[in-house]
Formats: sequence, structure tokens, C-alpha cells
Amino acid sequence: MSDNKPWNVKGVPWKTEAAFYGWVRGQLRRGWTRHPVKNLLIQNNRFKKDNGKGRLTWHLDCSKCKKATPQTKIQIDHIHPAGSLKTTEDIGKFVERLYFVTFDTIRPLCIPCHEVVTLAERKGMTFDEAKVEKEVINIMKKSVVNLKMWLSKHNLEYLTPKPSNIDQVRRIINERGVERYT
Repeated sequence: MSDNKPWNVKGVPWKTEAAFYGWVRGQLRRGWTRHPVKNLLIQNNRFKKDNGKGRLTWHLDCSKCKKATPQTKIQIDHIHPAGSLKTTEDIGKFVERLYFVTFDTIRPLCIPCHEVVTLAERKGMTFDEAKVEKEVINIMKKSVVNLKMWLSKHNLEYLTPKPSNIDQVRRIINERGVERYT
């Protein structure tokens, strides 16, 4: 391999440089699942709670919304994101941000809060702004029929094409609050 580019080797699964670095990132994130600090954070903060069906299950409190959440619905978030890994030069910093953690640099988040935090980081917005945007995205994923019903419920007409409705959906959510986010 004279050019030292694994994605150019005949027969490998990566067709592009981006696909190769996506694979590397995935392999590193797999190691994160067994990180001792992460697992100690979970063990030290979990508690048994009735799951509503008469069984006790492990729960953790979400650091954002403060709700007791089943452990299976909790993700451990890096307060300072691991960032991107798109080049060889990114590997060292990515590994450092991903693995060099303490109890002060990670936190448990429920899946909805983690999705909002991630969106906020990617778009450079506040948590509250991202919460609104996440709900706009969820509403805009509705079928045309359901979006028309949703808009009608808020005394608005459906606009064509479908993306023309984004601003009025955002305005409704900002005026009346986020409906679905928990």
C-alpha cells in the first residue's frame, strides 16, 4: 500500500475516506461502552424504582430534566463532546476527548435530552432553542395529512410545498411551548 490509504486497498469495505474514518470512529466508540469511569458513574448513581408494572428496575436521574429514567433509556454524555474524526490528525484529540474522562466530565442523560444536547452542540444553539428545533423536526416528519390536522388544530392552513410550513410550526411551538418533548 504505497499511498497509505486503507480505503484504496482492493477488497476493503470502505469506498471512501469518510467511510473509513466512520468505521474508525465506530470502533473507538465501541470501546467507550466498557469504559470503567462511565460504568462506575452508572453503578454509583443508579437506584431501583418500580417500573409501573410491579417490578423494580434500575433507574438514573437525567442531569438535564432531572426525571428518574430507566437505565436502558439513559446515555452517558460527554460534557465536552468528543468531536469529529475525519482525518488522521483528528485521531489523537478524538481519543483524548472520548476516553480521558472523570466523573466531572460526563453525565447521565435520558435519550430525548441527549438528542437535544447533541443538536444544540451541532447547531451552536442553546438547549432550549434545540428543544424547539427538535420538536419542529418531529412535527415536520408527520405525513401531509397529519401535518394538515396539526396545523388546523392551531388554526393555520397547510402551505405547499411541505417545507413552507416550518416557520409557522416553529412559531406555534415558541408561542405555546414544546408539546411532545419529555
